[in-house]
Amino acid sequence: MEINNRLSGLLSIARKGKFAVIGLDNIKKHVGKCNLILICSSASDNLKKESKYYSEKFGAELLETESLEKLIKIDNCKIVGINNLGIASSIGKILRGEN
Repeated sequence: MEINNRLSGLLSIARKGKFAVIGLDNIKKHVGKCNLILICSSASDNLKKESKYYSEKFGAELLETESLEKLIKIDNCKIVGINNLGIASSIGKILRGEN
């Protein structure tokens, strides 16, 4: 539960600071600016495939998490890009279990 609280807090900071890019179409528009792409584990296979392609194309890390829509507090949100290196790094460490 603590991990979810920390993730939710970091995602909230990213949204308020305009560092969160919601949706694949918006991520495509921010070419090369996203440091991290988060995808919900319940996302479609097609979205997972596209997000993998764009993460490799942009050099962004791609991480999967459960119930992304609850963490970011947006209904039916399946993919989020983070374009702040510090926030992206902190989220990545939490999801990889390094912190």
